[in-house]
Amino acid sequence: SPIKFTPQTAGEFELSASVDPRSDEVVSDNNSRTQRLKVIDAKIRTLLVDQSPRWEFRYLQAMLMRDRRVDLKCFLVESDKAIARVENSPYLPEFPSRKEELYKYDLIFLGDVDPKALSSVQLTALSEWVSRFGGALVMVAGKRFAPQAYRRTPLEKLLPVEFEGPTIDTQRDVVAEKPVRLELTAAGRASAMLRLSDKDAENVALWKQLPPVYWVAKVLRSKPAAEVLLVDPDPARESRFGKMPVVALQQYGLGQVMYEGTD
Repeated sequence: SPIKFTPQTAGEFELSASVDPRSDEVVSDNNSRTQRLKVIDAKIRTLLVDQSPRWEFRYLQAMLMRDRRVDLKCFLVESDKAIARVENSPYLPEFPSRKEELYKYDLIFLGDVDPKALSSVQLTALSEWVSRFGGALVMVAGKRFAPQAYRRTPLEKLLPVEFEGPTIDTQRDVVAEKPVRLELTAAGRASAMLRLSDKDAENVALWKQLPPVYWVAKVLRSKPAAEVLLVDPDPARESRFGKMPVVALQQYGLGQVMYEGTD
């Protein structure tokens, strides 16, 4: 059952949990686990970036602006820059061009953004923000660019999934011809983030009752160090590596990256 505790100080720590081995255990080296932990005693400084105000952007913006724990800034590539000059506007006129501006954020949502809209310096700075400064990056895939267009960019190595290049065929394949009912993996069933009930069986049953999604971005497989939480169970999109990952995350350097392959 879950064990709750409240950290007493802010900062970066390694959280370790272990149990004493039983006398009849054959293998006892799996009785402990360590996880990096970043404790923040302040609002979570969040940057929400997308190409256009698509549904995912508007949903996330409304949700994050309601959350009193979040200090939100937004940037849209295809927007009128005048919206950033409105009093108390959450919008930025441009993506942070200097590292000092970028590194003040704790969490960045990167939506269906054309990587060509960002300079190589900005993409490299984003990669370093994750790996060297412990930033948390979430890519929310879309039908235009993400994730396929990020092949051979500094962000490709950060993502917990591998994908083929942005060909006509792969771009067409993001649209499903039939409803897709996403399937929890073992890691997904254990994830607190995806729990709809404290009871395991009830949680799985609730997930099976959820409405289907109607598109998933095509990826080849998860990376070796990634943790896959949700998969597309359709055999038609299964590769030689197994079921296609839809939600996956991984530690990258000091930071974490999460891939969200549907809306």
